[in-house]
Amino acid sequence: MSGIKLGTRRLDDPAEAIASAQRVCVDLRTLTEVGLYGHHQVPPAQRLWIWASDLEQARKDLSLPTL
Repeated sequence: MSGIKLGTRRLDDPAEAIASAQRVCVDLRTLTEVGLYGHHQVPPAQRLWIWASDLEQARKDLSLPTL
């Protein structure tokens, strides 16, 4: 299940909001992305969630390999 940002005051286009509110899971043990749906392979304590819209900056900041 991907995450959805909550708490929006005004939601003009729900489909657009859902598409832009997805999270990507990073395995902290290996600093590799497991994508939108691979988080079940990573123990909960080892999951780092990153908003898809922030992924490029996170790759730079954390030196994550690009897929």
